[in-house]
Amino acid sequence: MKDQIIAYYNEFPKEGKDLYFIQCGGLRNKKDEGSHNGFSICKTDWSQLLDAIVTERKLLNSSNPSEAAYIRVLDDIIMGLELFGYYRISWLAGLKSVSMKNLSLENLFSYAR
Repeated sequence: MKDQIIAYYNEFPKEGKDLYFIQCGGLRNKKDEGSHNGFSICKTDWSQLLDAIVTERKLLNSSNPSEAAYIRVLDDIIMGLELFGYYRISWLAGLKSVSMKNLSLENLFSYAR
């Protein structure tokens, strides 16, 4: 990682801008490292990155033609991550509840009579 930061500063000499280095995957811990000499190291994994992309995608308005290119790019990134086994998951907290007041075991499992 140190080599990549050195290479960046060799390619783009300091212009007074902060560098945010994003370390994704292969982490021993996910704790971000603070600012060091004008750069910050932000750590994440692929699942968190996918969650952030999905959240941003939901915020975009598909009826707005100026956002169509962004939507296509984000959709392609989502599909690419899914190809490598990182899927959008709907957790139980996001599911709709169903009332089961009028249901009985006989009605639910009629095949087991």
